[in-house]
Amino acid sequence: MDASIIMSVIAVLISSAAIMITSRNSKKSDSVMAVLNLFTEFRSANNARRLIGKKLASECSCTSLGWDGLPDDLKESAKNVSHFFDHLGVLVAHNLVNKEAIFGWLGGSIERNWILLAPYIDAERKIRENDNYQKYFEILYETALKHPQSEIVAKLMDNVK
Repeated sequence: MDASIIMSVIAVLISSAAIMITSRNSKKSDSVMAVLNLFTEFRSANNARRLIGKKLASECSCTSLGWDGLPDDLKESAKNVSHFFDHLGVLVAHNLVNKEAIFGWLGGSIERNWILLAPYIDAERKIRENDNYQKYFEILYETALKHPQSEIVAKLMDNVK
């Protein structure tokens, strides 16, 4: 075989490998940025999550009206938190972020908020006649149950020892 052909094949292989490495690093970088943005958004919704946790179960019982059954301040907080977790569910369901990182960090919060908000989401599905409304939040919750936060944290702690 001609030396120039061999050199060309080697050059193509090296170029292909470089492209694959660059692509993989770019995806990791995008994932890190997505998680950092999630940190920021999650922290900014701190008051909304607290309000939901304190008032939703104790002061609101009219779940059949969906979000409209809530007082205005609680309605906006509930919707914001629900949409945050729905959007996070998209990233997790499509493997755009590391599941262990998400469930190790937010597993308990996902579970608590789904339990509080699910009756309102179910009512919204009926009102909107859309069974897929907030479906990614539901998928996120179901997936979180399969990846318990306590197990992920325990595994991390074992790796530290």
